[in-house]
Amino acid sequence: MRKIKNLSMVVVLFFGVIGLFLAGCERQINGETEPTTELAADGQTETPELSGDEGSNGPRTLTVGLEGDAVSLDPHASNVGGTVQILVQMYEPLVRLDVDGNVVGVLAESWERVDDYAYLFHLRQDVQFHNGAHMSAEDVAFSIRRGATSPAVSAIMSVFDPDNIEVVDTYTVRIGTHEPFAPLLNSLTHPAGSILSLAAYEAGVDLDETPIGTGPFVMTNRVHGAQIEFEVFEDYHGQRPAFDYLVIRPIVEPSSRIIALETGEIDIANITRTDVTRVANNPALDLHQRANLQMLYIGINTERVSDVRVRQAINYAIDNNEIHQTLLYGVGQTLTGPISDMVPGARTDLTGYPFNPDRARELLAEAGYADGLELTLIVNEFPDRQEWALAAQSYLANVGITLHITQIETPIFLEETANGHYDLFVLAWTTATGDPDYGLHPLFHSDNRGGPGNRTFFSHPRVDELLDIGRSSFDTEVRLEAYSEAQEIIVDEAAMVYLATGSTLVGTQTNIRGLNLMPIGIQLFYTVYFE
Repeated sequence: MRKIKNLSMVVVLFFGVIGLFLAGCERQINGETEPTTELAADGQTETPELSGDEGSNGPRTLTVGLEGDAVSLDPHASNVGGTVQILVQMYEPLVRLDVDGNVVGVLAESWERVDDYAYLFHLRQDVQFHNGAHMSAEDVAFSIRRGATSPAVSAIMSVFDPDNIEVVDTYTVRIGTHEPFAPLLNSLTHPAGSILSLAAYEAGVDLDETPIGTGPFVMTNRVHGAQIEFEVFEDYHGQRPAFDYLVIRPIVEPSSRIIALETGEIDIANITRTDVTRVANNPALDLHQRANLQMLYIGINTERVSDVRVRQAINYAIDNNEIHQTLLYGVGQTLTGPISDMVPGARTDLTGYPFNPDRARELLAEAGYADGLELTLIVNEFPDRQEWALAAQSYLANVGITLHITQIETPIFLEETANGHYDLFVLAWTTATGDPDYGLHPLFHSDNRGGPGNRTFFSHPRVDELLDIGRSSFDTEVRLEAYSEAQEIIVDEAAMVYLATGSTLVGTQTNIRGLNLMPIGIQLFYTVYFE
């Protein structure tokens, strides 16, 4: 595997500061915001009706190129970004974050907090599943109970108490938690809160092969690693998409994906930061970009790299500002802490670890590694993350750390990092609920070590205590104070090298309209239409 000899030789492209999606947003930290009235039922902008049964040129197909395939089509079996992007086309939750970060109703018409342990949800009465079954409170209760006991989504769903979920009547359900839990409403916006068909489950349907949701698209065919085909769900409770078929093509190689977009093979493509100017300068294409709630990082296994001085040395040795300007092309913002300033309660005043290789060498010598040491790093197949790994390898070599890099496919990568088999790894985390609890608790609470999210195996009693306070208190000031102290300790303990915030980058054909870039970094394609 090649090494980056000199990062300064990489061409720097800087596109300015991306406007924060939270501008003008008055979202509250405790998740009490009510649905807006200016948007459609799920917070999306209205799209025009299709002209005629099949449109003026017959049935229309929207073809989308994504950077990876779904690990599973079962919403409770995976929490990987690429998987989520596909799942949200078929499944829907009770509530969702809209384009402005507000909690709005999708399958729930309204809700109220019963007490510190539970909410009461009043459901839409016109919702059908793809198998024709009518959605009721029984389906909702089943779905939340199942998610609460599913290991792959335990970081978000384990807070819900299966014994505290009650069907009140056909269209009313009470959803409760084990302990007082302030961000309950925000947590249900996560795709792991998708509502499944109880009838399909009881009939033995394999949800990984035959997903059955309430969303606007029904899967009709799947060729693993190559293509997933959908048709519009004619009995969808919302507005019918302005096209007839959706095709999603997983194209891992960015160069192949951008070529497919340029040649018109696909209508929409997730692009990398290196392709921003290429799309922007192409008159046949439109560029869409927006800062999102993702955090890009290099994780350090604190059980294998147990000396905090070594972890701090790694942080001082890596110049995240140069990585941001070169390999990340200036898109997004550099970070000095674990959550973006778009998340309420983020500490933007933390100094972090300025690039200081001399200080890194001093810390290594204090820890007994004056003559250097060898570490391992694992990275998945995404080319941009491999570049970050190579950059880290070059920086660490400069202070005497030999970094051995292993690149493997995502499913195995997730298994290996969940089991703690490597010293370092490259990954990203999205605060998908918009609440600081989800930006911190899954990654740093000792209860979530391993697969649930804490792949650095970070453990700190005071941080556990603070994160528990943050999620259990309904006092906004108390929550903010707890998260503030927790972030300071987390940065001092140096379990991660923070690279930058995420940014959703999408290229489209110029006749594509209605594409909404969501704050969690995904797109809902049913709002798209052809001009």
